[in-house]
Amino acid sequence: MVLDIQKYINNCTFNESLLEFRRKFLELPRVKEHMNKYNEEGFYNFVEEFWNNPSVSMIKLKKKHGIPNTISFSDIVKAYSNSTYIEFLNKCWDPGVGIDEIIREYGINYDKTEKLFFPLTLKVENTFCPNCLENSIFEIVGEINRVKKGIYSFRCSRCFTLCNENELLDETSAELEKQERAKKYNNFVSDMEYIKNKISEVKCPNCQSEDFDLSVWKDEMTYEITCKNCAFRWDNIEQLIEQFENWKQRAAMMIAIRAREKSLIEEKLKDKSIENINFVSEEIVTKERCYGAIAHMIKESGKGEHEWWCDVFNRIRSCNRPELILLIKIAELCGSNLVIWCMNIMKKWLLRHWPLPLIE
Repeated sequence: MVLDIQKYINNCTFNESLLEFRRKFLELPRVKEHMNKYNEEGFYNFVEEFWNNPSVSMIKLKKKHGIPNTISFSDIVKAYSNSTYIEFLNKCWDPGVGIDEIIREYGINYDKTEKLFFPLTLKVENTFCPNCLENSIFEIVGEINRVKKGIYSFRCSRCFTLCNENELLDETSAELEKQERAKKYNNFVSDMEYIKNKISEVKCPNCQSEDFDLSVWKDEMTYEITCKNCAFRWDNIEQLIEQFENWKQRAAMMIAIRAREKSLIEEKLKDKSIENINFVSEEIVTKERCYGAIAHMIKESGKGEHEWWCDVFNRIRSCNRPELILLIKIAELCGSNLVIWCMNIMKKWLLRHWPLPLIE
């Protein structure tokens, strides 16, 4: 929608907004602390001297009136506004008065002018915020050089959404948007029922648990699925289903591989007696031993580089075939130059002593 912004600017007064600003200013902790020791007279005197000589050092002026330097000079001027400040604001919002003219008249540089610039409060009938869809009061905000060019932004006083003029809604558009949002919300509620049913049909792709938590945020129309056992999370049901299906495929593949291996072993053994079979015992690497090995490597890393590598290489040489394959896969996942070099050495050692394809 299109507004005659200049008409509102011409009829606007800052008194109510500045009184509200003073109320909030006096609630600031640093201001409260100052007011417990002094009264408001220092603020009034500061403002009067500022407009008499705006180029004076703000630090020295605050010190003169016992005001902490942590309190912004522009906040003081706005909270204790006088007729000079109101006149200054009217000229800032007047498109017929240039910025250079304001700077010359008041003796204020551009940075101070920008800090002292104050938004207009605008109440327009049948004008609605695109976010909260309320017939709201808006603040017209922006940098002074953009305002002088007729470029404004609007901040909703209810939800503080910042938008452009062409994003504001009239009554008809706001009503249509409300209906559309209601439709989306109803669809979201229906989707949650579907998701609850689908969750009961899947397992966690990470730990194969069947217990999930479904967290729902109706206001944002979002949800999250969490595995109760391993705490894995998914932002949508499609992602969970896809990962579960991939896990099922991998599980089916492993079952098929094991069945094939069993079949091959049985085929090889059916014509042999137990006396003719050589059994090789493979040591099982437990989780505790893995932790112990990691702790040992951290401890050994304090040695010199050459000494440390010799120790690692000797341990690689003592590995059996499954352990070497595991080491190679870990090295491939790590990917650094040193690890890749170690991986290549392991592969050569493995192929030299175990000249068979690396079956995983």
